[in-house]
Amino acid sequence: MKPDPTALEQLSFYLGRAYYNYVGLLERELARSGLDLHLRPGMGHALFVLFEGDPLPIKTLAARTRLSPSTLTGMLDRMER
Repeated sequence: MKPDPTALEQLSFYLGRAYYNYVGLLERELARSGLDLHLRPGMGHALFVLFEGDPLPIKTLAARTRLSPSTLTGMLDRMER
């Protein structure tokens, strides 16, 4: 049985809406707690890897977070400031 293209389009739409609602909620909670001056929603997965302990080379951090080294460089610069 072939998937209904309309259902797939709707799924894509609802997944996108869920993601943006999540990001909005996280931004509001960071602002409410005063952490929005220091943290952004996209920093979480890098922070969790960094909280594990030892300093990591950017190549290892990139592999563990599945982010590109250039993305991490910018993110780490913002986090450090």
